[in-house]
Amino acid sequence: MPEMPAAAQQRLRELVPFCAPRNPVDATAQVSNEITLVRTFTESMVKDGGYASVLGFFSMTASSHRWPAIREQLNLVREAYPDRLYVLSVIVPPERRDELEADGWVVHEDPTRAVVAIDAMGRFGAAFAAGPADAAPSAPAPTLPMVTLPAVTPSEAEAKQLLAQAGIVSAPEAACATADAAVAAAERFGFPVVMKILSPDILHKSEIGGVLLDIGDTAAVRAGFDLVLQRARTAAPAARIDGVLVAKQLKGGVECILGIHRDPVFGPMAMFGLGGIFVEVLKDVVFRRCPFGPETAEAMIRSIKGAPLLLGARGRKPADVKALAEMLSRLSAFAAAAGDRLLSIDLNPVFAMPEGEGAFAVDAVIEVAGGSH
Repeated sequence: MPEMPAAAQQRLRELVPFCAPRNPVDATAQVSNEITLVRTFTESMVKDGGYASVLGFFSMTASSHRWPAIREQLNLVREAYPDRLYVLSVIVPPERRDELEADGWVVHEDPTRAVVAIDAMGRFGAAFAAGPADAAPSAPAPTLPMVTLPAVTPSEAEAKQLLAQAGIVSAPEAACATADAAVAAAERFGFPVVMKILSPDILHKSEIGGVLLDIGDTAAVRAGFDLVLQRARTAAPAARIDGVLVAKQLKGGVECILGIHRDPVFGPMAMFGLGGIFVEVLKDVVFRRCPFGPETAEAMIRSIKGAPLLLGARGRKPADVKALAEMLSRLSAFAAAAGDRLLSIDLNPVFAMPEGEGAFAVDAVIEVAGGSH
């Protein structure tokens, strides 16, 4: 921890030659003989040390007959310098704990937990302090009309159509009710294509084998159409099946994940991270309250540990971070405009293509309140 200033240490040593004035600061048991030392030493930490938070470790002393006088000395410092975080580690009965909390102290028995709490509160304080200045970036969040969510959870195709109204681009795709329609779509997009079961009741398609990759010719499209339908009916016999989604298979991009989660306190929160196995294994993600502009979105993207994979590490061609930031910003605006019925959005993967080639959502799940079929 940062040491007390040398001059302050010297003054404290003159009062109690055998004290420990560096940090932690220990006035020693001499405070039992001279109670005012509690205030003197604590005030020196606040005034001379300039610390934003102070943890007082008194343990069982707080249950002794001397405690009321010590509490009075501590409160004099807290009242004189109210802009700091004051925490006590004490072992006290519930009624004495209630008194201290009423005074304005954060109270913990375990000093380790107290330190963790101070760290967390400091990070929250710094984030809230930075909020107003950062909430108005030079490029504001996109302005979108009020979003009308469907009455029930949409299928993947419906979710992408809804997001397209906010300018969130998907890979070329078509919802196909027949194998002939699937073949026509594949030939229109060009091989290879991806085939996925299309059902609002099956949100996690890959878990039932409902996603086929690298479909390379018309025969494989016909066989794949029947296969994904058969797998869906076997795994979820009661599910409503709308057909098969055929999409152009993208190559050469970096897989990312973009998402929205509605927090009961903060409202819609946007999330960004690398997609695929990276998000599950590394948990390298960043969150931000919605809505925000493209500059804030790009700062989020660049803040993750895996950002070099997007920025051209080891000779890789840089990904289209500008397009990715635009998509993330538009997703945040969509979430803010959607209202309280929006529970979550999951775009995984989103392919960030090489610089100048855009970013495309490959899969989309939107969950709405009361939205199961």
